Amino acid sequence: MSLKSRLVVIIFTVIAILSLIAGLTFLYDPFGFFEEQGDSQDGSGSKPPDAGSLQSVDGEQALSYYAPSSTDCVQELGCSTPPSTHGTRALSLDAPRTVGDVRIASLSASQPVSGVLTRSISVPQRGNGTSKVEQTTRIPILMYHHFADEGDPGTVISAEAFGLHIRALRDAGYNAITFKDLCAFVDSGVPLPAKAILITIDDGYLSVYETAFPILRKYGMNATVFIVGVTHGASIYKDTDYRITPHFNDAQALKMVRSGVISVQSHSYDMHQYEPMETGRYRTGILRMVDESIEDYTAAFTADYERAASQIEDMLGQRPFVYAYPFGYYSELSEVLLAGLGVRVTLTTIPGVSTVVMGSPESLFALNRFNIPGDMTADELLELIGNYS
Repeated sequence: MSLKSRLVVIIFTVIAILSLIAGLTFLYDPFGFFEEQGDSQDGSGSKPPDAGSLQSVDGEQALSYYAPSSTDCVQELGCSTPPSTHGTRALSLDAPRTVGDVRIASLSASQPVSGVLTRSISVPQRGNGTSKVEQTTRIPILMYHHFADEGDPGTVISAEAFGLHIRALRDAGYNAITFKDLCAFVDSGVPLPAKAILITIDDGYLSVYETAFPILRKYGMNATVFIVGVTHGASIYKDTDYRITPHFNDAQALKMVRSGVISVQSHSYDMHQYEPMETGRYRTGILRMVDESIEDYTAAFTADYERAASQIEDMLGQRPFVYAYPFGYYSELSEVLLAGLGVRVTLTTIPGVSTVVMGSPESLFALNRFNIPGDMTADELLELIGNYS
């Protein structure tokens, strides 16, 4: 073979090898060729972006902890639960990326946010290759807000209707568990009761103490309440004269927690802001402002969480470990920060039953929740969660 022919063969061989490598890389991470970076939002005072619109997944950096994300909604402001969409991408704890059933929910076509993806769970395998079904559990998580006879049924439910819901759950054999129970299952395989369910209540209104608490206690159920630190115990919006729905105080929280019926966790300290009542610059949930450096954002987010955590710890003697995002807006960075701050569980309002896996702490991130409207009947509630089981 001539020298020229050999060179041609070598060149084509190199091209073939490079093409093969590129092809394998694309198969391993098909989205990596098309991603962009960014997790900022315009903090100039504009209204929150619409939730639930489909958008491409943004850039992803090497993370020290599995960091899925979630979509929530400020229900007291009257917004609706965002729809879920589907894609195929995830991160995992100290392991290569995996491909699985992953929901993608971006915030705005004009304001992309990094990290708008949930987790993919790899079920452990037995030696013979069969799934360890007993090592996973599916949990319906219900979300309520305010308890009153009048108000937007999207976020307000009457005492009578709530009582019918809780009684129907009990009579149908559902057992309310706590997030400690859920973590114990994931960490140590502590068994959960049959038909386990989690009941959550956002915002910490006084009606939780006056209405929901006695109903839950009557039917032997429990719930987790997520409080906003700056409005805790308040009926006025921060440093303004704007009246807001009253929130329960320290003494009432302590009474509920000591009863074993209620657990109190964090909904941020002051990142659940309502623009029309803000006197200064407005932040959309926990999102990084468009002109805010990562360093400044990290400091602000960490300080807000620490203030909320310290408030709860001073009040109840225990540090929170579950976090519900204000507005549901989030980023991969915020999830990493929360994990580093000791948060074990984060929640969304994407409807659906959540799957958690024994030995996989990452499966506790971005759990789904069903928003339960006040005009839903007890039978409709049972049908809703039954359809996802």
